[in-house]
Amino acid sequence: MLALRGPLGQGFSLPESARRLALISLAETPARLLPLASQAIKGQLAIALFTDAHMTGLPTALEIQPLSALSEALLWADFIALELPLGSLPELRPRLGLSATDRLPCPAQVLITTPMPCTGMAECGACAVPAQRGWKLACRDGPVFNLNELSW
Repeated sequence: MLALRGPLGQGFSLPESARRLALISLAETPARLLPLASQAIKGQLAIALFTDAHMTGLPTALEIQPLSALSEALLWADFIALELPLGSLPELRPRLGLSATDRLPCPAQVLITTPMPCTGMAECGACAVPAQRGWKLACRDGPVFNLNELSW
């Protein structure tokens, strides 16, 4: 007998008011953000992808910027979608050029990539993400989180 599960957890949800979307990938590849880019293109949003990964074959509506231009993303975007490994969460503020007390100028959601050895059963805690109030599990509560709900 074969039992299939998935998809697990929560995904990105673009606010209807969004007009300028910044996609920021601190992962090896921004591939997990590209479905969101497709959705945004259909909604006629302006989109910029910030990554240092070499990408080819992307839609022409998608502007590509290096991670060194992240400060521009914060000034331009009215919604930010990030992807990063769990271990990079403590480095996020400095990468964005923010101090410990600075807040983002717009809403942001983050896709946390982390191992989920229990396959979403929320039993092992290996995917625990530090939150403002305790811990959240990427397999159950995420893997996409409102950035302001996390300790970063």
